[in-house]
Amino acid sequence: MSTDTTCCLGPLEKEVLEIVWVEDCPSVRCVLLAINKSRKKSEKLAYTTVMTIMKRLVKKKVLTRKKDGRSYRYEPKESKQEFIKKITRCTIQNLISKFGDSAIQALKEELQ
Repeated sequence: MSTDTTCCLGPLEKEVLEIVWVEDCPSVRCVLLAINKSRKKSEKLAYTTVMTIMKRLVKKKVLTRKKDGRSYRYEPKESKQEFIKKITRCTIQNLISKFGDSAIQALKEELQ
């Protein structure tokens, strides 16, 4: 995964990803129902919104999809733990490339 896409997931992408990690190969409709379950009526998402988010996660290589009749089923490319490791590594590399020794020193201080 490139650093551009891995380190930059939006809040809805993160919410969808959390559901996909829990559900067994869900469809867009399954994810939509899970997301909207805890939302107020005025905050419910449209099917097309969730579908777009899931397509973007496939494009970012965070999810894979398989055709299942007229719809698709989605799976995470990696476990939540593996993904968190990759995001953490990516974030640290970005900080070091942007801020050099200052970032390294700040990380050392934070870890002590």
